[in-house]
Amino acid sequence: MHKRVHALDVPWAQHLEGSYVPRDRLRHVDPSGSPYPYLDNGASELEWDNHCNKAVVRWSLRERGIRLAGPDPKSLVAQVSRAELRSEVPFTA
Repeated sequence: MHKRVHALDVPWAQHLEGSYVPRDRLRHVDPSGSPYPYLDNGASELEWDNHCNKAVVRWSLRERGIRLAGPDPKSLVAQVSRAELRSEVPFTA
């Protein structure tokens, strides 16, 4: 499917990006950082990557996600704590 979409003669077809996260693993931050199938911008094939399996991605989806169809992101992703966000971002004073 991704190869067919990538081959379409439309400007956005080569610029899709996203991860396939199982619904039961989307709700909470995964401290193990498991990789998920991921389509990188410009790619036509999935690869395994954990860069979307982060607290900041869940926070962005929950708090700033734009629903095109389906349920509200807040019903799918639990609130992400400041401590979870801080654990991923090194802070130096």
